[in-house]
Amino acid sequence: MSEEKKNLFGTLLQKEGFYKASTIVEDLASKVPDRQYAFSTSPCLSWMTACGFVPGTMSLWYGPKSSGKTMLVLDVLKNFQQQEPDAIIVFVDAEMSFEYRETLVWMAANGIDLDRVLVIREVCIIEIFETKILKDLNLAIKTEGVKICGMALDSIQAMSVLKVPETEKQISNASKDNTLSKADFGKRANYLAKIFPFFRMFCRDNRIHTCLIGQARSGGKDSYGNQIWETNGGEALFHEVQYRFLVTQSGDPIFHPTKKDINGKEVKIGHNVKVVCEKNKMADGLGRVGIISIEYMKGVVDKEGELAELVTKLGIAEGGGAWISYGGNKYNGVKKFAEAIKADDLLYKELFNKVMFRATEAA
Repeated sequence: MSEEKKNLFGTLLQKEGFYKASTIVEDLASKVPDRQYAFSTSPCLSWMTACGFVPGTMSLWYGPKSSGKTMLVLDVLKNFQQQEPDAIIVFVDAEMSFEYRETLVWMAANGIDLDRVLVIREVCIIEIFETKILKDLNLAIKTEGVKICGMALDSIQAMSVLKVPETEKQISNASKDNTLSKADFGKRANYLAKIFPFFRMFCRDNRIHTCLIGQARSGGKDSYGNQIWETNGGEALFHEVQYRFLVTQSGDPIFHPTKKDINGKEVKIGHNVKVVCEKNKMADGLGRVGIISIEYMKGVVDKEGELAELVTKLGIAEGGGAWISYGGNKYNGVKKFAEAIKADDLLYKELFNKVMFRATEAA
């Protein structure tokens, strides 16, 4: 007669905050939505994540101004939004960019459903995290059944730990204090280090993917002559995220094929973006670099051209001189290969799946 199996855990599993590893997924699934991973419209960005953007994680997008960070973030949130018709996305507007109607037109052109976007307009970092997010949003989720699939914070550097001056004396003191900005930077970094563990718990418990947008300034060049970019969000901003992307402009701008301005010069309608995956805790994607074409009012464009370059780079399609061979067909250059991919949806899906399989081979 066999003895009864010993209880290895005692009564620990009956206590709050203790889980058996094999059942934690099932336990959480009964409390939070089971969301699918989302990919970007850009094949390069999807390849860099190796497994897609994971619900419940945070990603940091930082770089110099006007590099295309917000446009790439909206592209990711758009895909989360499309997967879940009854969920909303939250856009924390610390830069006050929603002053103009064109911003809404721009978001809609990038594929965002404006009827499912909640905008929070606030500049005080304490109000944003403690009141708007951890209190109001959390309460709406738990008591009213609100579903949030994605969130963007634009931007961390635009948030201030200072309260809005209410008297003329406070305004005068703020304008005269030359060390105010430096002190504000330090306070912001310290505050983020304290609040991020609770914010991370909020994102993971509710399966919300949060995109943190950060401005970067030039930090000079390293010994190899490479540009160094720095951000004043503190170490917590880099440590707490699961993905970190450096976004900079790359190469020549994108001009309209026919339009000219009043001076007869070509009209700039977009630019190429260089994205470097500096951190990926989810899968093997660290150090991968991609060039993405974006057009203003359109978002990510020429995804077929990206995919053609990528499959050639990874050896999925064979390149020999100016010719590219795949599936028994030959194409005269990347442009012709991209045109063939654009004309055949099945070919695009086949190549994209092979890229993602190759991306996760080492994961």
